Parts: sequence; C-alpha cells; structure tokens
Amino acid sequence: MIYNREKARLPSTLSVEAFADRIREMNTLDIPKEERIRAFSAHLHRVMADHLTDRQTATELYAAYLARKQAE
Repeated sequence: MIYNREKARLPSTLSVEAFADRIREMNTLDIPKEERIRAFSAHLHRVMADHLTDRQTATELYAAYLARKQAE
C-alpha cells in the first residue's frame, strides 16, 4: 500500500526552521529525567497545535493529546 504523506499533511504555518527553534526552546534541565519524554510530547503537541491553520483540527489534536495523557 502506498501512503501519500503530503496529501495527509495538515496545513500549517510552521516551517522546518521555526519548528526546530520552538523545540530548542524547551528547557529539559528543570524536568526530572523520568518525566522528560512526557514533557517533550506535551511541548511537541503544543507547537504543532499552535501553528495549524485549521483551529478545529488544532483543538482536536490537543484534546486527543490530553485524553491520551489522562489515560496513562
């Protein structure tokens, strides 16, 4: 099966360079080592949701993240 990633991509205003800058903003020194993966996941979802052009999709993305977080 062939999967077209470009067709499945969500419209966003985030460039690769801006994405890298936003990810680098995260300070992991204050986060306990066992919580870093969860904190990075939360930061990643916030960055993605902040830059989606469709606000409904952004809300759904972040709500899905929160639901998954509560299920853990």
